[in-house]
Amino acid sequence: MARKNQIEETQINISDLLIIIWEGKLKIIFSIIISVLILYTLSEMQKKNFTAKTQVKPISSSEEYKYISFNNLLKYNLKTLNFEAEDKYKISKDFLLNLFIETLDEKSVFEDAIRKYNLIDENLYANEKEYDNAIANLASSIEIIKPKIDDDSNKSKYNTIEFTYHDFEKWKSILLHVDKYTNEIVKQIINKHFEELFSSIVEVKKYTVEDISKQIQKEIDLFNYDLARFEQEQNFKIEDIENKITNSVSDYRRNTLDRLSYLKEQAAMARKLNIEKNTIEAITYNTEYEIIANVKTDSPFYLRGYEAIEKEIEIIEKRENIYPFVNNLFELEKKKRELEQDKTIQRGEKRLAFLSTKIDLDIKRKNIVQDKSLERARNQYESIFLTDNENFLSASIDINGTKFIKSGIDDKILILQAMAIGLIIGLFYVYISNSLQSSKYTKKR
Repeated sequence: MARKNQIEETQINISDLLIIIWEGKLKIIFSIIISVLILYTLSEMQKKNFTAKTQVKPISSSEEYKYISFNNLLKYNLKTLNFEAEDKYKISKDFLLNLFIETLDEKSVFEDAIRKYNLIDENLYANEKEYDNAIANLASSIEIIKPKIDDDSNKSKYNTIEFTYHDFEKWKSILLHVDKYTNEIVKQIINKHFEELFSSIVEVKKYTVEDISKQIQKEIDLFNYDLARFEQEQNFKIEDIENKITNSVSDYRRNTLDRLSYLKEQAAMARKLNIEKNTIEAITYNTEYEIIANVKTDSPFYLRGYEAIEKEIEIIEKRENIYPFVNNLFELEKKKRELEQDKTIQRGEKRLAFLSTKIDLDIKRKNIVQDKSLERARNQYESIFLTDNENFLSASIDINGTKFIKSGIDDKILILQAMAIGLIIGLFYVYISNSLQSSKYTKKR
């Protein structure tokens, strides 16, 4: 019986509660409307942040094309002068983009833009140092997201600038300023880089010409020294042969005098002994082809007779040309002639080799001195980077393609939350209000 009364009381309470809610529905709706209006007003009064994502794009292939001629001329000069890693001086869209991103990474361009467009109120800081630190901190919050590799297509995405802020137009102005200012900085970096490079090339060219001139002089000195040493060696050899020839002639004259003295003595002995004809015994052998005489040479020489001996003396004394009778004279003169001919041939070969080397070095030096490709490269460089300043582009920030993503709670979710809060407040207000009225009615009774 007690459980039944409890169930009936509960049913009565729920029914009473629904009646109370129905009777106070206007108050509940009004509470919901007020809550939505209050939260929405507070939300609108607050600054709504957004995250801006902006891509940094390299120059196009058509813009890169204007650097081809300059790159070729520069590479030719670097290769001619034996510069290492000449490809690192090539101007390409990757080279320019890397300089652009490196400049952005330093954040100084963002700090300048933040200061120029007053993203931070300077009056909120006690001194300039604190203000500068605040600007540096805000600039450091700007992220440069490196491109990711797509495994499917294997193509790189663009670098992206990400920053969270509340003023769309002001951020676009900052990006525009950063884009222009960064390109100017990149241009200054390139100008400094290539001015130093051109100066280095001129210096290397100058030193190369000087080195070639020194090398030519060294070849001349080496040739003269080598030729002088060769001439000296050959002269020594020829002088040795001439000494041998002189000695051989002297030996012949001495031997002839000795021979004449001997023959005169033998002739006198033959006359004394009245031996006019040869009395030396000879044995003759007849063969099929020739007659061989075997003369006994151990017999005294005067036995040949003074007639033959004096005739030999006469012939020897009347000789005007003695050289055919000098032993080995022909062989010595032959060697001398060979040395003199070899001296002439080798001298000519050495001179030809020297002239060939010298001519090659002269041509190389002349080509470097008269080569105007460096001047043409510099003229093209100046027309691209100095004359055409306004149109120079290293990379570009795609400002118009910037994606703005709202930060915080979405408006729909905010309204739903406000309605829920208003509903709870309205229900609570209606219930409390009804309870108070019931309490007063009970007391009056």
